Amino acid sequence: MTAALDVIAKALREGAKLLGSSGCQKNLAKDLANSNVSVQDVIKKFNTLSARPDSVQSTHGYNVFYAEMSTDPQAQQFMQTEKGKNAGAFIFGQDVMVRDNFFRARGGAKITPDPSRALALIHEAIHLAGLGDAYFGGSAKLNDIVIKACWSPLYSHKDLAIVGE
Repeated sequence: MTAALDVIAKALREGAKLLGSSGCQKNLAKDLANSNVSVQDVIKKFNTLSARPDSVQSTHGYNVFYAEMSTDPQAQQFMQTEKGKNAGAFIFGQDVMVRDNFFRARGGAKITPDPSRALALIHEAIHLAGLGDAYFGGSAKLNDIVIKACWSPLYSHKDLAIVGE
């Protein structure tokens, strides 16, 4: 899990850098303008994300977990649904559960693996701040918003390296 922890840590650093950009903040603010969630709410939630190192037994203080290792029946059930099978990550309670798709980036994607993972975590931070996929018209549409706001207006959901099969 140490290699996985490194991947998550890198995605968190990259995501913080993207969210720290005034362009990303300005663009996201436009997309969130009619909601009850601000860009600052998203940044605050993103900045609380933390993955548990293997050396720590307690889960207290951590909120990013490897979904495939979860023994929770509800998490396991969600992962068997069509939506769950294709997810790179999903919200479970107040935690972010990352799936194998998060780590197994597909080759040939227009957005390389590290930024794809960072954008996925920003997507999840928006959920933690209080907005679900339905507010945006679906998960792919929320990905489009995050990508266009924080990466490039030329790309969309299908260009992510971590889109599920």
